[in-house]
Amino acid sequence: MRKNSGFTLVEMLVVVAIIAILVAVAIPAFNSQLDKARETACKANRRSLYAVMSVNYMTDEYPSLSSAFADLYSLHSAEYKCPSEGTYTWVDNGDGTGRIVCSVHDDGSGSGPGGDPGDPGGGTPSPDYYPGTTITLQPSYWPQQSDFAENWSTVSVSAGGVFRYTDGNYYVVNRTTTVSKSQAASGPGGDVYNWYNTQRITGRIVTYTSPDEQKSTLTRGDICQVGNDYYVFIDGGSYAYGPTSPLSGSYQWYKIP
Repeated sequence: MRKNSGFTLVEMLVVVAIIAILVAVAIPAFNSQLDKARETACKANRRSLYAVMSVNYMTDEYPSLSSAFADLYSLHSAEYKCPSEGTYTWVDNGDGTGRIVCSVHDDGSGSGPGGDPGDPGGGTPSPDYYPGTTITLQPSYWPQQSDFAENWSTVSVSAGGVFRYTDGNYYVVNRTTTVSKSQAASGPGGDVYNWYNTQRITGRIVTYTSPDEQKSTLTRGDICQVGNDYYVFIDGGSYAYGPTSPLSGSYQWYKIP
């Protein structure tokens, strides 16, 4: 029969051992959750920075997204920063778009998290939308070599929406065109057929402030947003009024379906 209600040395050692085991198990789990929280916050900060960049770029404050990143990140690095002390850099996709990568949470190789333009920590743009817009991407409808019965056969390609081609660029067929097998092999950016029937999207998005505003630095493939609609510039010149302006020529803009 025990003389007192206190713990024996053995019992105390057992309790200490149990506590040590629980701490050993809990600390890695806590650190793991903390790392995930920091990564989530990092992605959110990159999304926010990208959104600010896009707005400034679309209002013609900067000539490119890369220049918008360089300026805005240097000005707001304290606000848009990685909780794990990572640094942000801009990686260009080569088509006028790009992504913000973190030295801690994304190596920029394309294996990181993300996908949509609002989640620039990822490797590739969204398979559903053209980066920086709500334009729904279409499956590539450019003819493949297997679509031609014979070498001399031709295929008609109807006008459609924006799609991503095998070269990594984005295109739109703005007028129904007929191509041969060799012409199709040159891709939608080829110049062996009526090249005004297809456009390579530049990645530049412009807006107009009034119906009588005229821009002078447009390039074929530039996109203009009017409300919820998008248009692509298909003229060979550089001057144009907005696509919905009564002063604009009907041959200058193609409304993306």
